Amino acid sequence: MDLSLSRQRYHQHSLSDDQYFWNRNLLTDFYEAYVPKTFYVEVIRGFVQFQTLWASGERYVVGLISRTSCRRAGTRFLTRGINDEGFVANFVETEQILENNDNITSFCQIRGSVPLFWEQKGLNLGRHKIQFSRSLEAMLPAFKKHFSHLNSVYGPVMCVNLLGGKDAEKMLSVAYEEYIGKLAELGMSVGLVSFDFHAECGSGKLDTLYSLLTLLCDTIVNGNFFVKHGSCAPSLLQKNILRTNCLDCLDRTNIVQQSIGGFMLELQLDALGLPSKYYERFSKVFRLIWHNNGNMISNYYTGTDALNSELALTGRRTARSIVNDGIKSVTRIYKNNVKDAKVQELIDLILTTPHPSYSAPNSELVSKILNERFREYSRTEEIRLCIATYNVNGLACPASISLGPWLTDYVVDDPPDIYAIGFQEIVNIDVGSILKEDFSNSTLWECKLKLTLDTLGTSYKLLTRQQLVGVCLYLFVADSLLCDVHDVMVETTKVGLHGFAGNKGCVAVSFQVKDTAICCASAHLTAGQLNVYDRLRDLQDINRLTLFKGKGILSHNYVFWFGDLNFRIDLPADFIRKKIKENCLQPLLKKDQLLMLCSPRGALSYFHEGSIHFNPTYKFNLNSDVYDTSEKARAPAWTDRILFFVNKQAVYGNVTQYYYNSCNLRISDHRPVSAVFDITVLEIDNDLRQEIIKNFSSSSSDDSSRFSSISSASSQNLIAPRRPPLPKSYQVHLKSRTGAEETLSRSIPELSLQSGLISRDPSPGIENAKVIDQLLSLENEENSSASINPTNDLFTNCNTRHRDENFFLHSNFNNGRDTKSSLNRENSNY
Repeated sequence: MDLSLSRQRYHQHSLSDDQYFWNRNLLTDFYEAYVPKTFYVEVIRGFVQFQTLWASGERYVVGLISRTSCRRAGTRFLTRGINDEGFVANFVETEQILENNDNITSFCQIRGSVPLFWEQKGLNLGRHKIQFSRSLEAMLPAFKKHFSHLNSVYGPVMCVNLLGGKDAEKMLSVAYEEYIGKLAELGMSVGLVSFDFHAECGSGKLDTLYSLLTLLCDTIVNGNFFVKHGSCAPSLLQKNILRTNCLDCLDRTNIVQQSIGGFMLELQLDALGLPSKYYERFSKVFRLIWHNNGNMISNYYTGTDALNSELALTGRRTARSIVNDGIKSVTRIYKNNVKDAKVQELIDLILTTPHPSYSAPNSELVSKILNERFREYSRTEEIRLCIATYNVNGLACPASISLGPWLTDYVVDDPPDIYAIGFQEIVNIDVGSILKEDFSNSTLWECKLKLTLDTLGTSYKLLTRQQLVGVCLYLFVADSLLCDVHDVMVETTKVGLHGFAGNKGCVAVSFQVKDTAICCASAHLTAGQLNVYDRLRDLQDINRLTLFKGKGILSHNYVFWFGDLNFRIDLPADFIRKKIKENCLQPLLKKDQLLMLCSPRGALSYFHEGSIHFNPTYKFNLNSDVYDTSEKARAPAWTDRILFFVNKQAVYGNVTQYYYNSCNLRISDHRPVSAVFDITVLEIDNDLRQEIIKNFSSSSSDDSSRFSSISSASSQNLIAPRRPPLPKSYQVHLKSRTGAEETLSRSIPELSLQSGLISRDPSPGIENAKVIDQLLSLENEENSSASINPTNDLFTNCNTRHRDENFFLHSNFNNGRDTKSSLNRENSNY
């Protein structure tokens, strides 16, 4: 018997359902080597309980099987909603089975999180705030996938929505109902019954559930259930499915599914010819089994038994049950906020990381074949991105302002596929805005952005919007590319007041376009002419703390870092103004702090930036083209910047920057900046890749010479790579607005596996950044005797020597060097 299949699907000779196999990724090598199933065990996670009863002198077996899906598995507050493949959190198929000799009846129900992109972040106490991680308009493709899959497996779906009618649950419920309506307009077989469980069944009034069962009666009766007598063909088939949800799909869902199961039990007993007088006896056993089932599923998701479990078992609440529920609630708070992150990491490790096999007999040969034939099962495609940033100084969006010069006028003939637009100081930065979020301005700017992008004639969907106090990031995707964008994750990182305040910080979005990972990070760093160290420390903290399920910012294939980075020019203010009037920017660019940091021997040498041909973007008098004439008379600077980074671990093509410019919008003391990039994204045909492995395995099975070469191979066997061979170098093409072109060719240094610093798959995030930084520093330093120290900070290159023109760039800030004195020494030359 295949436990991944219900009785009905098993007798219909369906294939095993992979979404219930929790160890499938661990068996990758077995599948690729086509090892017979007799040599391994496929594991499901769920609940199974059967009990034997005697009635009318015959033996009956009653029980439940619950199968939890592994396609979006995790813990309560870390795994919510839906993913891009249409799988939802806490999805469970529960099958109620009643057998007598060879006669079988079964009835299936499913539960699952509301199939929208929503989450509950932060410290979860009391009422938990719900937020959508994507815009409502961008959720339809995944929502449709979810119900299309359910229709193909179960037939028509009737959704039972138990969410409340207050606060955040109401917001989620309204959006759910709206999308169900859209599916009905598309002709899909999906219905919805909403039932506010807390309002209707408060204080343990379960009698009111009869009103819900009355609403569902026609669906249940007409849908029937599976019945098979002996070796005959099934006499009845279940034609539809009930999908129940509350917020967690636990406590309320347990009670309602148990009630539906009790209703069906009487019909199942009748199908087996058992008199109704035995119903109460069987019902008592079923209630106990459903009680155990609810506790088990709740433990998987929250770490505790279900709340209201005694109410579900006995139909009443007692003082003891109330106290027990209180203890469970406190335990959930502790586990959900303290322990669940580690549990989630383990689940992700098991489900998303193929287990390396060092004993697979043909791994090296398979790797070689796949490397040689990489172009056969992959293809590349160029997409265009527009990156834009603007510090709006806390101003709401003026109705009369035109954003065309900033966002659209220069791409009318070839609109971008993706817009990543970052704002800084979208609200006034004060104590009130830090303590309480204010989304009024970001909503106004969102409307203006949509109207501006609509002028291009290309339909864009707002994929996500995220705000951290004054930093706000919008990601728009063209409809033509929307279905290829997946795995969207958004993280915010505070760096103000040593990480406790969001007045300075970063909003970063990670997403995949086909099989290429992209990260866009909008940041607002520490201000001040002399605070270079603090800005570098901000960058280090953001890189270290911003993780997307364990993957750091610099682990993506392409990274675009932009915003009010606040780097200044190390020259006197009068000299800077003079050179700007003379339209002579080169002396200023030579002393630009960020450009020096991004130089080949700088601390940020792995970042690129297009050639700057526009005037400094800060600081202007409001509604004027005149630089700051206030009492402080701040020196002009290019504080608003757009950087990009190409990860050496997955370079599929070249990066071309066609545009990098500022425009003259005068509503703020900053000027907005934008850039246009063409990048190459990769798409891998996994079916074709698997076919190549299969054909190779078949052709090599009789070739003894191949296996003899394998037996003498070293112990460094690896599983077949899912990425192309690493190139020796890559190129970055820069094309300025004046038409001048520049090509930067960066070589990728060889990584010594014997050094102990680099593995064949370097760990993501900050460690990878350190290694790249240090290797580039050594590569460009002639006769350098510096050693690679993996414990150094991000901005330390292990080179304590300095030259006059960039003294502070190479100083080891951890050794306490005086940055301020070094800057003053620089300024004394003018």
